[in-house]
Amino acid sequence: MCGIDGSALPPEHSLPALPLGSANALKPGHELTILGFPMPAPGMSLILMPVFGKFSEIDRSAPLGPWIRIGGAPPESQGHSGGPVLNARGEVVGWVVQSQMNRQE
Repeated sequence: MCGIDGSALPPEHSLPALPLGSANALKPGHELTILGFPMPAPGMSLILMPVFGKFSEIDRSAPLGPWIRIGGAPPESQGHSGGPVLNARGEVVGWVVQSQMNRQE
């Protein structure tokens, strides 16, 4: 889908859907995958880039609702925003809404 914004496709286009799962079923250490299309280096093509990590916890104190915390993964980059977070069964359990690339502990 290089060069196509999936959100801008007319309704007559039929694309496969990913099954939905529940973040509430996640346990610490469960494998997670983040899918996105990060910005390519100059001269490179736009490609789907998975990022792998393990579920840490659900932060229910966030003002906009619960956040899934992922440990052991390289930081998501620009282009992962809006991408799905998948459990080991390929079910969508969340989506990327914020990157922690420059966060300092």
